Amino acid sequence: MKSKTNYRAESQKHYAAIAAYIDRHFVEENFCAPMPLACATMPAEPAFGADRAAAPLKKEYKAAGAMPRTTALPDLAQAAPKPSSTALEAYLDQVKDESFSEMLLRLIDEKGMKDAECYKKANVDKRLFSKIRSNPLYKPGKQTALAFIFALELPYEQACEMLQKAGFAFSPANKADLICEYYIKQGIYNLFIVNGSLFDFDQPLIGNFQ
Repeated sequence: MKSKTNYRAESQKHYAAIAAYIDRHFVEENFCAPMPLACATMPAEPAFGADRAAAPLKKEYKAAGAMPRTTALPDLAQAAPKPSSTALEAYLDQVKDESFSEMLLRLIDEKGMKDAECYKKANVDKRLFSKIRSNPLYKPGKQTALAFIFALELPYEQACEMLQKAGFAFSPANKADLICEYYIKQGIYNLFIVNGSLFDFDQPLIGNFQ
């Protein structure tokens, strides 16, 4: 087994590549593109001839003391057929999804892992894992969800799915997320290496390494 020193050396080998990945993908959290000056200051021009065509109409109704009313539109909400309660229940059953806990336990079984093997590899406390196992609706913190993603060595699409089930997502405004994305896309799942890079970029560590 490699020493922690060797893992740190491997993390540092990726420093330049991770810095470049962050430069390419990082987006400021409150970034908002400024509106072009022309759009902000110039009023929209009417279509050619629009004022001329409308002038006689305006004059006629101004004399009568009223402007023309538009034809009333039907109430689409009332017109649309309402689904029956049975159809709604069938739809809800169809879209019902597994929770984070259910997905985690399913993947542990599919990969032929033991529970202890998974939570130790994720460096997650046994008591926390027991809470997740015993409560199908348990929502872990983001760092815990990421720890299990690395322990299960999930590809990027599946990692996004598992993170979403915990109520999170990879964000281009979060450097820690970009570092995790980089390693997942590179197929590198060793938490000592990943946490070494998180440490180098002054980001929170994953698992019980904090």
